[in-house]
Amino acid sequence: MKITLDPRASVLLAPVREILDTGASLLPEGSPLHVTVGPTGGYSTRRGDVLVLSNALEGPGISHPDEPEDGLPPLDRWRRAAGEILEEAAVSCIEAAVDTHRVEDWRWVGLAMEMVDTVAPALEWGLPGVLRAIQSGAPGLEPRCGVAAMKAWRARGVDPWHRVRDLIDGGVVSPQEWLEVGRWVMDPAGAAALLPIPVERVGVLDIPCAIDAWRWQPLQVPPHRRGGLIEVIGPGTLGDPWAVANLPHRTLAASTGGVVELRPLSGGPTGRWVVTSAEGFGQVMGARGVSMELDSAGRIQLTFADAFVGPLAAVRMAEEVGTSGITRGRWSVAAPHRLKFEGLDDSQLTVHGRTASSYRLPSRGFGIGAWIQAMTDSPWAWQQTGERLVLRGQMLRGWVDVRLKREGT
Repeated sequence: MKITLDPRASVLLAPVREILDTGASLLPEGSPLHVTVGPTGGYSTRRGDVLVLSNALEGPGISHPDEPEDGLPPLDRWRRAAGEILEEAAVSCIEAAVDTHRVEDWRWVGLAMEMVDTVAPALEWGLPGVLRAIQSGAPGLEPRCGVAAMKAWRARGVDPWHRVRDLIDGGVVSPQEWLEVGRWVMDPAGAAALLPIPVERVGVLDIPCAIDAWRWQPLQVPPHRRGGLIEVIGPGTLGDPWAVANLPHRTLAASTGGVVELRPLSGGPTGRWVVTSAEGFGQVMGARGVSMELDSAGRIQLTFADAFVGPLAAVRMAEEVGTSGITRGRWSVAAPHRLKFEGLDDSQLTVHGRTASSYRLPSRGFGIGAWIQAMTDSPWAWQQTGERLVLRGQMLRGWVDVRLKREGT
């Protein structure tokens, strides 16, 4: 990469000329860059193939007056000048490689900064961007945070140069990939380990909330009696969307190319369901008269109307006996797609014959009563597919699948 300096720039850069020349020689080919010194806003301004360094970099102070006070040792004016030149040179290299002009976003800026760190590590050029990435989690709003994404990719064995070129050519970053990048950035053993000072990461949010494009956002949801599920609306994802009942929930959210909304859901198959069949102990069982209703507040009601659940071979028994009554309790989230049931019992259920003059006896843990007891012994897995639901749990040391359909379907 060809870089030429006018006399004033040569004097300014004399203390770091070796770093500058070595760094430039290691960069890929790009448009030649001529460097001058003069009055300009900020640290530098590029005008075509000319980079104008701020005359404030000539002194008399050690650092440029705009150098941030962010806790990091401030860059001296010589390293600042060399870094400005090499970053612009790196941008020229990217432009030449992808045959398009720069865009001021996290991909271009982050890659250029990482290239400077690679060819001139003594400048420690990317550290302020890494620090801000941890503090804000927002490369979409602060493009210089993009250097942290580059370092995360490199830590995972991905070449940032090839990854960003692919993105500029139309490639995509999936929400899951962006989440993994953010985990490294927010991990004390990841990006923070590169810094010479401790740094607090971006503050947590509770749901419901919305996050901007290209952001990493820690979440902290207070304990909830029922627990729940965090719904992601938009191009994003979560490290763990399931909040277990009565425990605080901490996770990381990530958004890619647009705004993402994060909303609370109950975390269970709410609504009214009818049991259609069951399977367990090597047998398929039929079902009659059993319905289950779960509401979003965490309440459950089981209704038995002349109910029977048993092997298909027991058709004659089904014609002679049924169970009726209602039992109520609570449900909560025990784990992803796992429900914990509490308060259910068969004390209000009766087993009866199916004629008007037949007997009526307390359930006392037999038949359907045994299933109710099993529901409270350990969590049950659930899987919903459209208007069908399957509950899977343990009963009498065996696994039982209970199949249901939404009432009215």
